[in-house]
Amino acid sequence: MKKQIWKLIATLGLIAVIFLQFNIKVSPQTQEGSYSLTHPSLTQQLAYVAFLQTIKDDTGNSMDVEKMTIRQSELACMPLYKLKKICEPADFTDQEEKEEPQKKPTVDAIKKKKVALTFDDGPHPKVTERILAVLRQYDIPATFFVIGQNVEKYPQIVQQAADEGHEIANHSWSHRNLTKIPNDQVLVELNQTNEAIYKATGKYPSMYRPPYGATNANVRSLTSMETVMWNVDTLDWKHRTPEKTLAYVKEQVKDNGIILMHDIHSETADALEAVINYLIEQNYEFVTASELLE
Repeated sequence: MKKQIWKLIATLGLIAVIFLQFNIKVSPQTQEGSYSLTHPSLTQQLAYVAFLQTIKDDTGNSMDVEKMTIRQSELACMPLYKLKKICEPADFTDQEEKEEPQKKPTVDAIKKKKVALTFDDGPHPKVTERILAVLRQYDIPATFFVIGQNVEKYPQIVQQAADEGHEIANHSWSHRNLTKIPNDQVLVELNQTNEAIYKATGKYPSMYRPPYGATNANVRSLTSMETVMWNVDTLDWKHRTPEKTLAYVKEQVKDNGIILMHDIHSETADALEAVINYLIEQNYEFVTASELLE
């Protein structure tokens, strides 16, 4: 009985479709416009759905009509050529339900630029302590290229820096130009500093920075430590002005930047917080020199 009712509705729907195809004007309610394939009325569309349902029944693949829910507001806006593609009740869903919401990129998904803060010539009994306090406040790691004879004087500062997660590296014993002294003296400058660092921290350094950046193939052949230079020179030792230190950072810094500063000048400690805040604003991630070179 139910199947016969559907067939009757389908027949009426088919008649409506035929009228639609010939663009025939019907009741007074439709005199302002004719039937349209792209803007059919709700009655047209319901009849057409019934027609499609009957075809399914004839093939033996019946559908539970009672479970078929149609949102009228959606169906009234759906063209007939789209209705032809509807086969299951699940097809009658809100557009918002079908379309996955666009995911916003998370902070982790955004690749951050990396930068390493490095300090030469320390430790200093006052300046290094101030720099460590600022780094502690911002929870930022740094790399200290220390002078061996200063490590011998202030081993507790070097140990404190290492305990707080900073990297300790070699900057020679007495800041001599390694390219202008005999090989045996180069070895003394490097090895004696390594021993002082080990005594203070319990760990030998894996990197060194030659004083003045002066190195050559001969110097490099005398040690297994990695040579670490810089690509951002603040010239803090020369101008002793916090504003200029920040200006040089802004001018030169880029991704994978290694910033050179000196933890023996109070003006460098004065500039550090402004430098850090600028780099944070520019979406930089702070790493140690060895992490940057991995």
